[in-house]
Amino acid sequence: MPTEHNVSAEVAARYKPGAHDGLAGLAGMLREILPELGDREAAEAASMTIVLVGALWTHSHPAEAVRAASASDPSLVFLRTPFAATLERSISIYLIGLLADSDRRSGPNRPRATFAGCEREVGEIAAFA
Repeated sequence: MPTEHNVSAEVAARYKPGAHDGLAGLAGMLREILPELGDREAAEAASMTIVLVGALWTHSHPAEAVRAASASDPSLVFLRTPFAATLERSISIYLIGLLADSDRRSGPNRPRATFAGCEREVGEIAAFA
C-alpha cells in the first residue's frame, strides 16, 4: 500500500507543499537540460519521473513476504526490475517520446528537438533521478 495511505491529513498537509516545490524544481531542471520542452511538457515529465521512481522502487524492492514466496517458488519471480537501469531506460524512452510529441505539435517559433544530440541530456536527467 502506498505510504500516503498511512498518514493523517495533517501530515499530508505539511508534506504536500514541499513535494510540490520539489516537483517544480525538477521541472525547471528538465527545462534547462532540454530547452525544447515547454513548461507543460517539463511539468509532465517531472510528474512522470516521480511516478516511475515510486513504481520501480516498489517492484525492485519487494516486501519480505513477496521475497519469501519467491524464494520458495522461483516460478513466482516474473518481474525482475533492477532499479537504476530500469529507471534510466524508462525515463529516457519517456523523454524521447515526449520530445517527439512536442516536436510534432510545435509551432514555427518553437525550438525543434534534435534527437541526435539529446542522448547525453536525456542520460543526465535519467541519472539524476
